[in-house]
Amino acid sequence: MPPRRLWLSVYFLACIACSSPKIGWYQTVPNDVARIELILKKNKTFDLHFNDLDEKPAKDYVFKGQWTEQKEKIRLLFKLDKNDLPDLYALFDPNLTEVPSVRILDKRTVEFKKSEKRIYIWGIPCRKMEVLAK
Repeated sequence: MPPRRLWLSVYFLACIACSSPKIGWYQTVPNDVARIELILKKNKTFDLHFNDLDEKPAKDYVFKGQWTEQKEKIRLLFKLDKNDLPDLYALFDPNLTEVPSVRILDKRTVEFKKSEKRIYIWGIPCRKMEVLAK
């Protein structure tokens, strides 16, 4: 492949990789307990990636669902599996947090303020990393 064409291919791939479908992104602060990432997507779905760092062998869990905006709040509606997981009362237990940032509405639904700079998942602060215009 000629150098110019190779450069254009690399540029095109870089543009695709950089274009992100995210509206919001929350990620755990550095810790040795768990790696957690909540990604809110433009298509009104979300992925919550969860990795307990003490679990051997390591397993990555991905919980999915839909999100909506309710005035100044974001509401997450989780898709539960056949075992009724994830357990939102364990993931968002207000007794494990310094500041109650996420409110559990029922076994499938939680909400938090859009203005929150950090939310707590599994007792670990997750910072707002990115918010893109719609």
